[in-house]
Amino acid sequence: VCPSTFVVNFTHSSGNREMETILTNDEAAQFTVGNIFGEWAPDQIAAQDSVTFAAYENTIITNSSHGNIIWGGNASAYLVSYDNVQTIVTGNRLEVEGGVQDANHITVRAANGRGGFGPATIAEIALSLNNVEESSTVQKLIENGQVVILRDGVKYNTLGTVIR
Repeated sequence: VCPSTFVVNFTHSSGNREMETILTNDEAAQFTVGNIFGEWAPDQIAAQDSVTFAAYENTIITNSSHGNIIWGGNASAYLVSYDNVQTIVTGNRLEVEGGVQDANHITVRAANGRGGFGPATIAEIALSLNNVEESSTVQKLIENGQVVILRDGVKYNTLGTVIR
């Protein structure tokens, strides 16, 4: 509960002064963010930002895992959490050498202009390829105006059908 009035008396060698310290409603209405800060908008800079989507892609090639965490948003930095690791990233992608152990608990948070982080977005598992074998003998060619994939001496079209 606040009193409706509180007068303070100031005493000084140049003279005494009496001042009311409680603002009226009209006086208090003058103290808005726009009136105090002008064009600088700290409330907008400090507003929470969010991630539009987050996804995890994992590929296992001959028993070696490689993962990518990707997300959308326009923030200047993001806090990415996975496998009890937290890292700050300035882009929209994080490569995880060896992959992520627990893909169901990946989160991404967008930073605002003052370093605060918005709500966590849980990454969806977008792609998981297991036991993909590396092949260094794959070529893409154009024959008779068609794309032809040559793998281990066998020709395929872009749909994966063998061409004889």
